[in-house]
Order: sequence, then structure tokens, then C-alpha cells
Amino acid sequence: KFQQTMKKVSIFALIALGSLSIGVTSCSKEDPAKALEINKEQTATIHGKILINKNESDSIPKWSSAENVQIIASVPYAELNSAASGTYLIKDVTYNAATGEFTIVAPVSANGSAINVKFADFKGQVVVPTIVDDTVQTSKTINVIWKGQSATTEQLLPGEAYNLPNWQLNGSAYYTEDPSVGDGI
Repeated sequence: KFQQTMKKVSIFALIALGSLSIGVTSCSKEDPAKALEINKEQTATIHGKILINKNESDSIPKWSSAENVQIIASVPYAELNSAASGTYLIKDVTYNAATGEFTIVAPVSANGSAINVKFADFKGQVVVPTIVDDTVQTSKTINVIWKGQSATTEQLLPGEAYNLPNWQLNGSAYYTEDPSVGDGI
């Protein structure tokens, strides 16, 4: 009986030792992750502007800059002469809340790269007219969430500058009313 018990213990010990040696061998053969190389000296510059009409009670829009806007720029890794898949997020983005202007310095390949530019939804306020019997009575201010927009540049070569068309957000097609603003939630 002692020999049978020892055989079972020996078999389990051999199995455990074999599993451990396979695990160690397979780990040692793995290549460490390689960092993706982006040539940050080959860049193009993108300019744009985000404007909103905060007062719809006037028939002529009065453009204002948007505050608290997050601009996101990206380029597919494949556009940067890399064999990697996925998207490279461009971090060199500046936004001037006083004017609504932004600048993006984007890495591009020698053959050119198309840059995706968008801005995320953001909160704000709009003055809207109150209409009774087809007559404007008064105006009221509502809290809104302005809807983000996106665009893609043409193929940009190193050293080029590109001006995106201005984003001019005017009217309820560009926002939804936000009941959560200011309610303490």
C-alpha cells in the first residue's frame, strides 16, 4: 500500500514539474512588446474654429466661442507607415476658449496621412425665444448639450498646413436640451 501511495505522489510530482517546465519554457520564448515608432519630426499643422450661437432670439447669429471643448485628433497607424493596426491619438492639440480656434500638430508619413478631427459633446446654455400665437413674447435661457462634430482632412504631407472649415453650431439641430445641468445631480 505504501508503494501505491508513493507511485501516486511521484506521478503527481512529475506532472506538476512537467507543467512548470513547459510554462517557464514558453515564457522565455516570448518576445517583449515593441514600442510603435512614430516619426514626430514629420508633421502637418491643422487649424480650425468652433463657434456657437448662444442667442436664438436674434434672427442674425452672434457667434461665440465654445468653452470646455475637448478636441480629439487621430490617425490610423497604417497611415504612419507602421504595420500595426489601430489608431494613434494625437496629443499636440491646443484650443483657445476665447476665440474658438484650435491648432493640431499631427505626425504624418512621407506619403501623406489623413487626420481625423472631432470634438466631443459639451454643455452650455442658449437663449431661445418664447413664442405665443406666432409672436415672440420673451426669451428664456435653457441648458443644452451641444453635439460633437467630426471631419477628416485630405492627405497631408510633412510641412503642410490645412484649414478645416469652421464649425458653426446654430439652432436645435446642433444641441439637445439638458435637464441635468444645475439640478444638483
